Parts: sequence; structure tokens; C-alpha cells
Amino acid sequence: KGHYGHVFDVIWLETWEECMDAVRNGTVDATFEDEPVVQYYLTTTIDDPCALVTVGKPFNPVGYGFAFADDSLDFIPYSRAIVRLQELGILTRLARNYSIGPNGPAPGAGCSQGNSQSFYIDEMWGLMILVGCIVGAGALCHFLIFLARCFAPA
Repeated sequence: KGHYGHVFDVIWLETWEECMDAVRNGTVDATFEDEPVVQYYLTTTIDDPCALVTVGKPFNPVGYGFAFADDSLDFIPYSRAIVRLQELGILTRLARNYSIGPNGPAPGAGCSQGNSQSFYIDEMWGLMILVGCIVGAGALCHFLIFLARCFAPA
């Protein structure tokens, strides 16, 4: 047996789009991509947000940046602009609007999974029935007490 008691077959594809499509159509079980790439694919390509979901937390996040020549001072206005956008909260709003980064909702976050922290009505029937029974029993007790007071001898 291989690593962790499993044998893994690795398939190499040319582009990240091919990798994501291979997972989507069931050719492969999973792909390993940069988080922004996965988020972009999930929010722009898939109609059903639960068709593919990310699992686990990103590891070793390093982010993205701009590259400038060593002797260039062009980075200064970019740095100032980024700091200003952060101060104004514009970067956070952009991240939320386009579902990217830690401030945006994760694609597939509303999908029913074992580790989901979202609740849906069809997942809560038991709780709803229990609450309904308790409220019904309380209403019945209140009604019986009311009747007992009305018909009690004076």
C-alpha cells in the first residue's frame, strides 16, 4: 500500500481549467490549486454552488503581489494606493463582492456537508418537531389551567 494506506494515481493536465473540469466530471477525485484560482472557478463557471466544494483550510497561505525591478521606484505609488484602499475598507468590500480572500464567503459554504456550519430547513425537521411539541404542550397546559379557573366553583 502507498502513503497513508492508499495508492494514489496522479494525472497531469495542462491547465488549471482542465484540472477543475476533471474533478467536476468525475475523471479525478481531487485537484490541488491556488485558493484564488479555485474560488474564481467556483464563482464564475459552476451554476450549482454545491457541485464542487473546497474542503479543509488553506495551508501555507502566501498571497499574491506585484513585481518591480530592483532599481525602480514605481512600487511606491502602488504601495500607497493599496494601503489607502485597505484604510478605506475598499479591499474588504471587493473581496466580499467577488467572493475572494478570507473576507469573502467561501464558495459552496451553503452546501450541506458533514462539516458545514450552515443549517437548512430540511436538516432541522427533528428540532422543529421537538420545539413544536413543547410549544403545543405548553399551550395545552395553559388552556387546561384557563378552563379549570373558568369552571372552578366560586
